[in-house]
Amino acid sequence: MKTGKATPELSLRMMLYSYSLIFHINPHEAQHTPLSTMIEMLGIHSEVETLKSEKLEEETKKQQGQRRL
Repeated sequence: MKTGKATPELSLRMMLYSYSLIFHINPHEAQHTPLSTMIEMLGIHSEVETLKSEKLEEETKKQQGQRRL
């Protein structure tokens, strides 16, 4: 599947799958979560993962700089 080529139904199923996987929620129960809540929570999760990645990158660069000394 290429980006932008998914049907709306497939996109919703993929979002439900991601939401269930990330937050350890039974997919059948997650189906009752309002779409706006799901989008908000996935957005928050994305921001947290971005911050973690940036922090890890900073620490890696810092350690590499210390090794050169």
